[in-house]
Amino acid sequence: MKTNALLALALAASALMTCAQEPRVTHTQYHSGPMSLGLSATVDRFRHSNGPLWLGYAVQALPRTHVSACSSWTGSSEVEDGCCNELRLEDTPDNLNTTDNAGAPAPMVYVLLRLDQGDVKKVRMARAGCTLDAGGVPFEWLTDVPADESVAFLGKLAASATAVGETGDHRPHLADQSLVALSMHAAPKATEVLASLAAPGNNDHLREKAAFWLGAQRGHEGLVALRKILQSEQDSKIRQKLVFDFSINSDPAAMDDLIQLAKSDADSRVRGQALFW
Repeated sequence: MKTNALLALALAASALMTCAQEPRVTHTQYHSGPMSLGLSATVDRFRHSNGPLWLGYAVQALPRTHVSACSSWTGSSEVEDGCCNELRLEDTPDNLNTTDNAGAPAPMVYVLLRLDQGDVKKVRMARAGCTLDAGGVPFEWLTDVPADESVAFLGKLAASATAVGETGDHRPHLADQSLVALSMHAAPKATEVLASLAAPGNNDHLREKAAFWLGAQRGHEGLVALRKILQSEQDSKIRQKLVFDFSINSDPAAMDDLIQLAKSDADSRVRGQALFW
């Protein structure tokens, strides 16, 4: 009897958690369901609908992450869960920053993909709890999306957005949006994927942006990754840009790295950048 009661409570708590993670969405045809066959395969399934579509899911973000995305048209100063009233998905930019409270709990965030004509056109983020205005576009919500699958998908999306193929397709804005979302994930795999995107062999734009987010968001693990990249990097211009990524890292040890680079790096231009920052 007691076991049955505990099981019922656990199921109820799980149901409440699932409901709490689902967004409030207005001006849309809303549907919610579990992810099937993996995130990439699920997104591919929705690519077959040529019309516009918002596709979203929730993941845990790094501690201290704050997404401010207030719709300017509301004319309200009230802030609820990081949003001012409704977030207007079709035309409001996102603003990512971090809080000063090192002990801030890891928030849940929404990852929002805008599909149209069979392709992902935009990646947006919102803090869990925000009301979303889909602007008349259908909205599909996915439950139970593993963070590692989200990380892998966003990494591939960023890489494909900067790859110039036979059609000359090059979408740096989509790559930037994907990397921002990727960098916010609490999953350790996010650091690993960013480091792989910042490694030689990738598009220079992709490398520079991925390295930036290693410095800006990934703390000590990001610093370790930057050290490895800098140590093996041969391109002087990229090495100079990597110095800035050290300067924005939150690990105090990054300052020691800058001092060491300013003192003894073989490249005078790298030494100059390290001294400047």
